[in-house]
Amino acid sequence: MRDFCTLERDGVEKNKPPYSSMTPDERRQALFHLDKQQIFACDIFFFLLDGRVPDEGACAELGMAYYQKELQNCKKLLIGLQTDSRAVFLGSKLNPMLRVPLDYIAPEEEILLHVLQLYHATGTLTLQW
Repeated sequence: MRDFCTLERDGVEKNKPPYSSMTPDERRQALFHLDKQQIFACDIFFFLLDGRVPDEGACAELGMAYYQKELQNCKKLLIGLQTDSRAVFLGSKLNPMLRVPLDYIAPEEEILLHVLQLYHATGTLTLQW
């Protein structure tokens, strides 16, 4: 299994080399391409759905991960977590453009961790425990 990437840890920081010498547009380009590379390299794509509305960047990332999975027929788990009562769709269906690509949406962190442990052990998404 590959390392886990977080853009907060592995991403573009504008005040550190080589990004500190780039123009804002060059940094945006660098961030986009780094983000895209990490999405394509990961085995598991995680989408935090908490908040009043889903993050627009994460929505685009989900689309990239989903189409890579579909077009390359790769085994990539697309999983979400939605625990926030501020969410527009909590207790009802998510927009199909978000719900359909996700293999599973966990309602709480403990369940998410359990599902991921089972996935790591078996290589398949097991929802019964």
